[in-house]
Amino acid sequence: SIDDNDINSQLFNGIRGLPGLEFQIKPKAFSYANLLAASIIDEEIRRIQLLPIKQCFQQFNGCIAISNFIISRYRCPQLVTFHPAPPNRLIFTVRNFDLEINEGIKDYLISKHKSILLISTTVQLTIHRKLNGSPYVRSIGCYVNAGFSDVILQNGGILEDIFNSNFRQNIIIVKEV
Repeated sequence: SIDDNDINSQLFNGIRGLPGLEFQIKPKAFSYANLLAASIIDEEIRRIQLLPIKQCFQQFNGCIAISNFIISRYRCPQLVTFHPAPPNRLIFTVRNFDLEINEGIKDYLISKHKSILLISTTVQLTIHRKLNGSPYVRSIGCYVNAGFSDVILQNGGILEDIFNSNFRQNIIIVKEV
């Protein structure tokens, strides 16, 4: 038989019947998580399949559909960290990786080659408890920065010349969400 004195009421937040399990993740566990995260990111980026995109422009009275996205080159991140920050936050950082993506414009033999270099991203997560007591993770910040971005249109004839000479130098990606 269990006596009420044997149970710490703080485990129930003063309410009997709620779960009474609390755990703490030590720094070595985060070091191990960093190793796992780096290998998981490396594997998943290589396997990712990007969905086709269709964008319509009213001013041109037409649409462009881009399909057949292929990650043609990938350089793994120099740093992947996953660490706690007060209060109840997790910070996930991936620093300095490169992507090159090839894609085809639907119904044409035109291809687009996109290079995004020196990409760094930081995601801030918080851990909360739902009304029923179950935990959930919420993203409260996502910061993405790319040091260099370039897009080249190939096999496009006059469209290639117009795009590459007029728009190519204006493409820079710096995004904060």
